[in-house]
Amino acid sequence: MPLDPIRLGCDLMNLFFVFDEYTDVEDKSGAQNICDVIIETMKNPDKPRPREVCIWATAKE
Repeated sequence: MPLDPIRLGCDLMNLFFVFDEYTDVEDKSGAQNICDVIIETMKNPDKPRPREVCIWATAKE
């Protein structure tokens, strides 16, 4: 049985956990900004990101 789908599922669950933790303490616009960063990172994983945007590293993996 290939392990790649299992790894992908685990990585996605970790991203969901981090996303939930970050958005719990943000207001609506902050949560939307985090969501936008994650979506943009998934669309363009090789695009450089500012150091201040730390959640992109999790989404990039």
